[in-house]
Amino acid sequence: LLEHMDETVREAAAKALAAACDALGVDATVDVIQDSVINGEGSGEIRHGKACAIRRILSANVGAEISGGVISDLLKLSVDLMKDDKNAVKDAGCTAIGAVIGRAKNPTETLRSLEGDLLSIMGNSKERLETHQALAKGLCLALQLAGADDNVDFFGTTLLNACLKLAMSGAQRVQFAYNDVLWLALNVDDGHAGLDRYNSQAMFEDSKQMKSVYSKVLLKIKRVTLLDD
Repeated sequence: LLEHMDETVREAAAKALAAACDALGVDATVDVIQDSVINGEGSGEIRHGKACAIRRILSANVGAEISGGVISDLLKLSVDLMKDDKNAVKDAGCTAIGAVIGRAKNPTETLRSLEGDLLSIMGNSKERLETHQALAKGLCLALQLAGADDNVDFFGTTLLNACLKLAMSGAQRVQFAYNDVLWLALNVDDGHAGLDRYNSQAMFEDSKQMKSVYSKVLLKIKRVTLLDD
């Protein structure tokens, strides 16, 4: 079903596959990844199914037990998928890459290695709204799965500033998506410490804009999670 012609069927199949992997354990999950995700090239439908599977399997509890070698293979594949010429594949890849970052043995180092690729998408004014939204989902997954002690240090001011710019963009759907990223990155649910941490590192104008978004928008958000989606 990961290769089904219908996009929604592939997405549902990936979610069901992840649930099965959670039940079967890490050894069976690695076998599934090797057989159904890493091996082979395939059509646009197959590539989309692979991206959906990466996102769902790594977001499941069993994803935390997958070895670094397998994660490295999934990282290479996800980078290719997020640059795919098929829109559905690219969008799914942009979300999947976040799950890979979050499950990497060193999420901060992995994020830094991908920062240029992420910023090239985020800074492209001609990029599709759906792609920006998909990448925002990926960044949310990275934040939730990595479990960093300091999300501001984990993301870094360069990436946070790119998120801030998109949170203030003209497209409302993109704004909403990156508001969620900032809410998680600044740990808004735990108070002002994240904002203070960012402000201590950011330039004055960026700090001023972040304070505005924080007070007017982020404080009104109650909860953000993709893991239950």
